[in-house]
Amino acid sequence: MYGRCGPNSNCDDHRGAEFECTYLPGFEPKSPRDWFLKDGSAGCLRKEGAKVCKSGEGFVKVERVIPPDTSAAHVNMNISLEACREEGLKDCSCSGYATANVSGSGSGCLSWYGDLMDTRVPSEEGQNLFVRVDAVTLAEIQMQSKGFLAKKGMMAVLAVGAAVIIVLFISSVLFLRKKMKGKGTQNKMLYNVRPDATWLQDTLGEEEHNESTTNSELQFFDLNTIIAATYNLPCQTTLDVVVLAQFIRVSYLMDKN
Repeated sequence: MYGRCGPNSNCDDHRGAEFECTYLPGFEPKSPRDWFLKDGSAGCLRKEGAKVCKSGEGFVKVERVIPPDTSAAHVNMNISLEACREEGLKDCSCSGYATANVSGSGSGCLSWYGDLMDTRVPSEEGQNLFVRVDAVTLAEIQMQSKGFLAKKGMMAVLAVGAAVIIVLFISSVLFLRKKMKGKGTQNKMLYNVRPDATWLQDTLGEEEHNESTTNSELQFFDLNTIIAATYNLPCQTTLDVVVLAQFIRVSYLMDKN
């Protein structure tokens, strides 16, 4: 139905049981009570105190809509969309604009002056409508847009950070496994093939064998011979003789080596 949500609002017939009317940026319901009762026929007005003439105002984009009643629009097919925006900013009565040639390169200009009547949400893809708003509303929408982009950037950073952490974790696990495998190989080399004998035991046994072989080459003297050989020394007790004998044995080994 034409103008079901009144001027300066957006009508969406595909919302089911929900209220089909929403107000355009920079506007508010003319009758909040009727709006609450889901009656949007009175439409919307500019927000109270909003200044849209040479006060830092601008245009914001409303995506995927059927533009307002084109019978009330001014058409200029010889200018671009950017030129259309500049012309609209110069005229304080310009309430909105859109491209005239939707199917082509997006050239041409449709501009509205006064109320925007019968803006609707299509069942399929629509086009963009640029609505004039005051400086406060413009700043709020720009901040929301930046916040959304910042959130997307943060999500991208978190995703990259998580990927780096996973890669580092996997690399650490592989490094530790390789290191533990190397230690296991070294431990195996410390043991003999025989399960009941270790390399340390074999080494000690070899040293004992060498020592016994060396000892077997030593010349042994009986106690009487040692006493006779040391008769003129002051150590005449048996203990002194034994100590001296050990000294002789050690000296012999050192000389031989």
